[in-house]
Amino acid sequence: GSGRARDPTAHACAGGLGPVEQVRAFACAAEHSYRALELGEPSRVDRSLATESITAAAQGNGALSERHAAAARLALARSGERAKTLAIVPASEALAFMMRGRWRDTLSAAATAKAWIRRHTTGAWGELGFVEETELWGLAATGDFVTLVARQEAVAKRAIEQQDLYAGFGARSGLSNLAYLASDLPDRALAETERAVALWSKRGGHLQRMFDALARANVHLYARRPAEAAAVLAKLDAGMPRRLLVPEPVPALMADVRLRVALARALAGGPAPDRAERRLLRELTKGSREWAAGLAALLEAGLAEVDGNSSLAARRAEEAAGLLLAADMVYLSKLASIYSRSQ
Repeated sequence: GSGRARDPTAHACAGGLGPVEQVRAFACAAEHSYRALELGEPSRVDRSLATESITAAAQGNGALSERHAAAARLALARSGERAKTLAIVPASEALAFMMRGRWRDTLSAAATAKAWIRRHTTGAWGELGFVEETELWGLAATGDFVTLVARQEAVAKRAIEQQDLYAGFGARSGLSNLAYLASDLPDRALAETERAVALWSKRGGHLQRMFDALARANVHLYARRPAEAAAVLAKLDAGMPRRLLVPEPVPALMADVRLRVALARALAGGPAPDRAERRLLRELTKGSREWAAGLAALLEAGLAEVDGNSSLAARRAEEAAGLLLAADMVYLSKLASIYSRSQ
């Protein structure tokens, strides 16, 4: 078809597949950018810049993501009457910050995006939904559980009412699911992620399977059931394609929960983490994941405790507290400080 007809199709494809299957989403994003430039219409080009900022962040290229985002922000400031067609621009910035592990910036950008979307648009439920979902993940990562609990239920309810499958899932599973654990409702937490994932196809390697496994594993760890948490991850591994492109920050979050499960198993009297599980520390700090250095240090402290080296555990936990605070993961920083003093 014509470039004019294919551009919105490519844009919809990139946005629709982005939360599900990355390879095809990236291909659609590239076509969207090509068609937008070919047509030369400002709104299409501005949207493509916003989409590319998400694509770059998903691949761990923070510098490129920031350049695309800066160009999109400038375009938005000059958009005038075109502003109502560009809800994706402020929404994309919040998502890109989340993918880069910049949690405080995620919350700031989400607040700005929500206000902008409500002021300039009507009916941009898709953009508003994924901004609110992204905000919930930011609240969970920073450990602001009071605000997370206060907002999560309303976000999930609105997403379900709007039949927004992505936001409805994201508000009840993944990191958002911690809202139920913060309220000491592990059974509800398990039930909600089960309801959310039941709406997804069991074919292919959808990222929602990973988010569901992350939520379930956290529930079982909270309930001191490391064997059940390990079974959740084993089932995920058996059902997912071996070669799957996974966007940031999911690889780090999954490496973190896998090693936490291994440590919980050891502390419950099971075998110590094996060599492959210990290598997960490298996955945590791979590439541009500086934000995850505190998680890695805290897990190293746990490994040192399992190995019987309490002095090393205390030192690594103290270091983790500082690194986590620098990454705006305030709640975990406090826990690391308490853990350090207990050794």
